[in-house]
Amino acid sequence: MTNVIGTTGTTGLSGVTFFLSNRAGQVWNGSAFVTYVQANLASYKIAATEQVPTGNYVGTVPSGAQLDWWMATFLDSSNGPLAVCENPNITDATISSGTMLYVTAAQFGGNTPTRDATTGTETYKDRNGTTVKTETPSSTAATRVFP
Repeated sequence: MTNVIGTTGTTGLSGVTFFLSNRAGQVWNGSAFVTYVQANLASYKIAATEQVPTGNYVGTVPSGAQLDWWMATFLDSSNGPLAVCENPNITDATISSGTMLYVTAAQFGGNTPTRDATTGTETYKDRNGTTVKTETPSSTAATRVFP
């Protein structure tokens, strides 16, 4: 049995449901993945219950959809979107890989990139203070181009 969790941040909601879709954009109708038709929304819905009082709503993925579901979209009682949960067992194609740099103060844990006032060299550090990248501008003009 597989469960999905929609994190809404709102506790005490009633009538929360979700529907499953696959990577082809089809939705689960209770027995198969089919082309979405707005008029059939009621047949796509699966009940979810709150893990009180967390604002997390949990539902069970039907056995027939276990292998092919990609995304669960949680709805409130008026069919308004609440949250989306992706299947962690289905991976997207890798489009890039490499070192990720943190560029905001919050991501830096309070640290920000430093710039040498004379050379314009910028130093990027990770949360532990380890230098991960240094960039030296090819020009000190107002618009700089980094090599």
